[in-house]
Parts: sequence; structure tokens; C-alpha cells
Amino acid sequence: HLAWKERLQEKYKNKNNNNDIITTGIHNPFQKMMIKSFYSKCTNHKHSFVQKTTLLTLLVLTTIPLEVISLASSPSTASSTKLISNPQKDASPPIKRVAIIGAGIAGLSLAHALENSEECASSYTNALRTKNQDGEEEESSSRYGIEATLFDSRKSLDYKSGSGIQLNGGMAILQKINPALQRKVANAALPLKAVRSRTKPWFNNDDSNNPFQTLLELNIEEAIKNADDDVKNGLIVNGETMAYAIMRGALQVSLCVCAWEKKVMEIFEHDIGV
Repeated sequence: HLAWKERLQEKYKNKNNNNDIITTGIHNPFQKMMIKSFYSKCTNHKHSFVQKTTLLTLLVLTTIPLEVISLASSPSTASSTKLISNPQKDASPPIKRVAIIGAGIAGLSLAHALENSEECASSYTNALRTKNQDGEEEESSSRYGIEATLFDSRKSLDYKSGSGIQLNGGMAILQKINPALQRKVANAALPLKAVRSRTKPWFNNDDSNNPFQTLLELNIEEAIKNADDDVKNGLIVNGETMAYAIMRGALQVSLCVCAWEKKVMEIFEHDIGV
């Protein structure tokens, strides 16, 4: 906003009203029309200075946030100001190796999605196949092209700690990552058919034979079977409902491939800008 303000102050101080807006990489006719409309209003002396700076700010922030815009003076003045750089100019090379810090459930699932998933990773990696000087394709050690390595500062996984987890939507995600991985987790878990939540009242309970009151009772299997097709496709495999309960540690063991006792000592910027 300050850059626009200083630019406008300089132009109106010099009474140079013949400025044109130049857009690079704008292919949408509607966008071009909007840019010209904004700029014509910004250079109209009938508008206040606050209106001009507000319009220019809206132009930058909402109309074309990732393109190149430059303001050039009239042909007699050869000065221009580059406001936003083109992201395509400094594009980084394709990602082929990924380090994941932390072997929790999220880190382990991400590693499988990158390295052990045809659906998640192959569409990305197939577009990144490169050839070496001999004309041969270069591939990482991963089956699908992205080599993922997990690092964790712990000496080992304490699979006895942690709470229980209900897996239903999570099983649908695992099915998309890798059906074999989904089956591996299912084999380590217990089927979850229903959920029942009860409480014991502190007072006014006259039924001594049934001291508990039911807060919630839900038939998971029936709810999934009665859901729409999108839910069924992910949670019903070969007629079996994918709803399970598993301890956090057991789930990590099922997913785990990790380099233990590794800590991040330093983070630095690579010469490619990453």
C-alpha cells in the first residue's frame, strides 16, 4: 500500500497524467477489462487520494495477485516499477525426496501417501519423469517416484501408550492410499459395530436394577449401509463394513517405517530457494 502511495505522490507531484498500465501474462479478457477499469479510475483526478490508493490496493490484492504488473510512464520517460514477481520464473525443480519429521499417525500416513500409494502419488510423479544424459529415465527408490523418509527423536515406539481410536473415515482414507495398507490396519484392529454412551445419575435414580442411563446409542454398521454411495464406496469393501477400533500404538506399529533417534539439528535454505 505504501509503495502505491509513494508512486502516486511522485506522479501527481510531477503532473504526469499519461501513465499506462502494462500487464504481463494476463490472458483472461475479463481480467484485462477489470484492470483497465481500475487503473482509469485511479488516474482520474476527480477521485480523492484515498480513493485512488484504495482502488490500486484492490487491484493488486484481488484482481491478479500472482501476475506481473508494472506501471510505466509516458514514452518520454523510460522508468518502470516491478511490483509482483512472476512465480514461474523461479520455479523449483520437481520434488523426488521428502523428509518427514515425526512418526505420529499423520506423519506415517503422509509417508504412505507419497511412497506407497498409486492413486495419491503416481499422477504427480508420472509428470515428473526425467531423463539423464544417456536418455534413460531417472527414478527414485520409491515405487511411485517420491522417496519419503521419516525421522523421530524417540529411541523407539512405545506402542503401549496412547488412547483408543475409532477408524471409519480414516479407513476410507487408507483405502485410497493403498488397499493393502487398509487391510493391514483392519487385521490389527477390532470391528466396531456400535457406539453406546452411558452415564450413572448422581440422584433421582429409582431403578436399582438398571443404574445407568443411555446418552447415545448408534449402530455404526447400519448407519454406513444407509449412507450415500460416496460413503459406501470407501467404507464397504467386499461386503465388509470398514469400521474399527484400535489403540494408537497398535495403529502406529501397523503404519511404521521410521529412522529412530534422529533430531533436526539445523534448517537452512538450499541454493534453489527451498
